[in-house]
Amino acid sequence: MNFGERVKQRRMELKMTQQELAEKLGYRDKSSIAKIESGVNSLTMPMVEKVASALDCTGPYLMGWTENEEQRGINIEVTDEELTLLQTFRKSDDVTKDIIRKILTK
Repeated sequence: MNFGERVKQRRMELKMTQQELAEKLGYRDKSSIAKIESGVNSLTMPMVEKVASALDCTGPYLMGWTENEEQRGINIEVTDEELTLLQTFRKSDDVTKDIIRKILTK
């Protein structure tokens, strides 16, 4: 499950509309939330934390770094550049991911 899917799942668990989440985050309308959930918009780590707070969970949980909310005890600091690299990696095809893994394990 990717970031956007986790945001949507958590929002729905809380019975929150896209508009309600948008308002909590200071957006004018729900279109920004729709873009986040569909993976069109990528977020900075501070914004990931803001979304997590609005959804009463953690950034690592939304990022998929923990399997479930009970495993959220690990807090990983990530720079904007690292987050961008991670998001790019996740959007890559399998061949590209294999090449990156080979480079990183040398």
